[in-house]
Amino acid sequence: MISACFKIISWRLWDFIVKIIWKPLPNFSKNLLWKFISSKEQVRNHVDAALSASAGAVIQVGSNDGVSNAPLYESIVRHKRQAFLVEPINYLAEKLRLLHKDNNFVNVLEYAIHPTNASVDFYHMPKDADKNMGSLWKPWFDQIGSFSKQHLIKHSPSIEPFIEKTSISCKTLNQLVLEKNIRFISILHIDAEGFDLEVLSSINLEFVKPHMLMLMLEHKHLNLKPLFLLVGKMIGLGYKANVYHDDIIFTHALRI
Repeated sequence: MISACFKIISWRLWDFIVKIIWKPLPNFSKNLLWKFISSKEQVRNHVDAALSASAGAVIQVGSNDGVSNAPLYESIVRHKRQAFLVEPINYLAEKLRLLHKDNNFVNVLEYAIHPTNASVDFYHMPKDADKNMGSLWKPWFDQIGSFSKQHLIKHSPSIEPFIEKTSISCKTLNQLVLEKNIRFISILHIDAEGFDLEVLSSINLEFVKPHMLMLMLEHKHLNLKPLFLLVGKMIGLGYKANVYHDDIIFTHALRI
């Protein structure tokens, strides 16, 4: 546990330092830094290991369009794995359905995951924001939908006038698992823009422990104290914590 927590703190310090020196850096230096922090290959190896070791389902919360900065798409298709992709924004859910129109093992679920509320206000960029924003638009702006408007604004103040609020229906992860009769989970991937721990709290980890091989969270937006408590809990349940720049991946120590 100490090693995992130390790595998390180290990446936070790294981000703090890089943020200070980033603007004056030449592009080749920026590219080298991006290569250094990239964990795409390691994440892909974890994903493929989990899907090779278990015939369980994949649950992805915050699927976006399925391909933009998406670590699971290729592996889900290659392994033809039953997958439940949760995406609350209508036009992104439609992109997911189109992407997987020939993959009958993929289910697109158009709602949000929340531990207590049946509906929430969800803040996101509208479908035509790229046209309305012109040169201000960045391709990743539609990947930061959140329960918090401030979470979007802190990424770029220029997007504030374009942010849209939509009332979204919600379920818990426990409800999803029960309704879809999911007995085994190969991968639970949560990318909820700072609300990963709240999403995770909607499932009983002790109950799914024997049936889940891998849990992946984006840790960079999470508060340290509850994150460290989760690390201790997951290690206590028999998982190994693998910490990368953006993500923390818990793999079942006895099975992967």
